[in-house]
Amino acid sequence: MKTDWKHLQELIPKVLAGDREAAEEFGLTVFAAFLAHARRRGLREPDDEDAASEALVKVLANLGKYQVREGAGLNSWAYRILNNVINRKLKAARPMVALDDTPEASLGRLDEPIEGAEPSGSAADTSRLHAALGALPSIQQQVLHLKYFADDRGESERTFAAIGQQLGIPESTARVYHHRAIARLRQSLTELDKTA
Repeated sequence: MKTDWKHLQELIPKVLAGDREAAEEFGLTVFAAFLAHARRRGLREPDDEDAASEALVKVLANLGKYQVREGAGLNSWAYRILNNVINRKLKAARPMVALDDTPEASLGRLDEPIEGAEPSGSAADTSRLHAALGALPSIQQQVLHLKYFADDRGESERTFAAIGQQLGIPESTARVYHHRAIARLRQSLTELDKTA
């Protein structure tokens, strides 16, 4: 269901005046919208609820300072607060990789195909690949997705510099995440082959 931000904006004077019903309606509606947005941005339980709650508290605490501006409604102000909370949570969750002690040669060949990962068309192979991809950490999944799947402009393979820029990490870190993801996929697919 779409959030009626104009109606919520009309509730602000009532909320500020202490109307409990208006405050409850405002809080529940904004929380639901924030929670859905946090999940779309990639947060999972309990981080999605934490981000939505934290942003809602900030919105309520600063509601008296909110001023209607032409072209920017309550939703853009509220989502700006939410996105700042989400970005901080995503940044804090991102593991830091020290690359100073990692010689480039130890990274191996980053463009080698993964044995057993070639699509054969069978549902079992697709299921194996999805299971192996799903076991990867989120950042490694993101790097693989950006590297090998088409973006909205139709470009199918991005450079590590572009991936790093999009994820807010150095190019060398994107290379390391890619290398580790490929290595984990090889290992996972090999283990799945042995159990099958």
